[in-house]
Amino acid sequence: SDICEPVSLKFRGGTVHVQPPMTQGVLLAMCLKHLETLEAVPQDRLSHVCIELTEACFEHRDKIAKGGNLLDIALQIDQEKASLRGGPRAYLHTAGAAAADADGWAVSSLVSVFDEFGSGIFVPEGGFILNNRADGFTRAPNDAAPSKRPVHTLAPALWEAGGTARALATPGADGQIQTLLQVISHMELRGMGLAEAIHMPRWRSEGGKLLIARNHPDKTTLATAGHKLEERDDDDDCFGGVVSASVSGGIPSAASDWRREVWHGVV
Repeated sequence: SDICEPVSLKFRGGTVHVQPPMTQGVLLAMCLKHLETLEAVPQDRLSHVCIELTEACFEHRDKIAKGGNLLDIALQIDQEKASLRGGPRAYLHTAGAAAADADGWAVSSLVSVFDEFGSGIFVPEGGFILNNRADGFTRAPNDAAPSKRPVHTLAPALWEAGGTARALATPGADGQIQTLLQVISHMELRGMGLAEAIHMPRWRSEGGKLLIARNHPDKTTLATAGHKLEERDDDDDCFGGVVSASVSGGIPSAASDWRREVWHGVV
């Protein structure tokens, strides 16, 4: 493994850190940077704007090796109409964990061998299964070649603001960027607390469609903007399963999603 510096950016008075290449975490940073440049987004348009940012940033997924340099790209979106660009795919694997302690440490982690059993090759000496992340090679510059690593979906994040360090993670492949974007935008642009932001109904752009929770408050607005909605149950796996751990003033706290088999606790 290569131990590298994260990709970091200032957002709403705090700092968000995402994993460096070859993870696609920088796509989340691209969305947040663009949100920071926009004037006040009407509450009923925020979901649309975040969907458009998601689809715009995924156009650059094969260039993830550029890392933080991708933040210099200006994402082009229409704040009124759906572009229907699509981009994100339908994979759903991964397990996320987050932890924090009274000493001020916060850790966000995602583990995945990809697909149900990775490569299916077990290493008895190490007690683990080899992954099959090479399946993540696509087109140039993310094409297969000696010494190259493919772009992968694992995108945990850390968020520092106001003396609080918060670790965030969710499973969901290409949905990871989208789920974390919704949670962060709910908190920073809608003024919600973490628990309320996690509880809110979600959407997911996938293969040109917009999967949306049946009880999502913005369904009508999104349909009017031209999005092709496909309703799902509010607890559908496609919407992720957020885990979060925070430490503020030496006091740790934790929160987790209700959608999947996820737990949180404080010791």
